[in-house]
Amino acid sequence: MLDSTSIAPCLPAPLRLAQSPAEIANACQLRKEEYGKLYPSVRVSADDPFHRHAYVVYSCDDDGEVRSTASFIVDSELGLPEDPLFPPEVSHYRKSRKRLMEIGRFVIRDKQSLVKQYYRAAYEVALRRGVDIILIVIRQQHIPLHLKLIGARLLAEDVGESFGSDYKFCCLAWPIQETKPEFFKWTASA
Repeated sequence: MLDSTSIAPCLPAPLRLAQSPAEIANACQLRKEEYGKLYPSVRVSADDPFHRHAYVVYSCDDDGEVRSTASFIVDSELGLPEDPLFPPEVSHYRKSRKRLMEIGRFVIRDKQSLVKQYYRAAYEVALRRGVDIILIVIRQQHIPLHLKLIGARLLAEDVGESFGSDYKFCCLAWPIQETKPEFFKWTASA
């Protein structure tokens, strides 16, 4: 697991940082349940080797049940979970020594949206870890939001994977130092 000393305090409420195997297992259980419905070909495991290089973030309801989760995976000797889907630009980033992080394993079960909090958390983690670029594989329908509001760049309009769903997915790169001012206004209203 990564050092969490500077990360936990920067997370916007109600997000928490998983700091024990039990907390990670609870987040993985939510992923398994929700991904089984949405993306049947995705396999979720509490023993995922990427957890050693990830900040697993989650939120709970009043009864302590995990209701949302995401992982911010820092590039390592393992690479990143979606490496097989990334276009060649990602290899160029690595060759030019850019520090990379991937937002992944994202699930929000609640009707109340926590998207703003998760994106703000990803930004804060990236700043504290010296990350240059956040990589995101998302449904194509979300491209405009990311380009307009965050300042992301479209790397691949179709990554050629549906994860067993009817959706098409794209790959975006979010250069942290080029984050648009609109992002800060958007996340401030969370």
